[in-house]
Amino acid sequence: MRGNMYIFRLFLLLLASVSTLLGADYINSATAPQSVTQDATVTVEVSYQASTYRDIVVVFQINSWPWTTFGYERIAVSAGSSTINIPIAIDANTPIANGIYKFVVYIVPTSGGWNDRLDAKTPQNMVSCIQAPSSVSDYDSFSISLDGVEAELLLKDKID
Repeated sequence: MRGNMYIFRLFLLLLASVSTLLGADYINSATAPQSVTQDATVTVEVSYQASTYRDIVVVFQINSWPWTTFGYERIAVSAGSSTINIPIAIDANTPIANGIYKFVVYIVPTSGGWNDRLDAKTPQNMVSCIQAPSSVSDYDSFSISLDGVEAELLLKDKID
């Protein structure tokens, strides 16, 4: 009985070693916004596991052929697991559209590409590019103070 337990423990140790060598590189989770604006930077949160030095790639693209990319960021990570926030710049020429874009996050060997991916996640696949709000200069502003707290109010249209 004792010999069987020793063999079982040895088997578990070997299984853990093999799984580490054969695929401990994956994206645990990824969180991305449901909408973006042109010429802005958004953050994608990525939780990953890497067996050695790897690259995490975040792509913002059209969710159909020809898969046009309007944002791309590559971050080098070391072995281990972590959660990181990756800023991704959205192209100023991204067409305004509702639900036709997606974010894709993947882990690859250093300098690897899409065909080398070890794991991938699509945290959002119906992302909209919306019109940026009007600039603050389009508004009239005034400040008020209430109980020692100052606040600035912005008005789009004046009421006469």
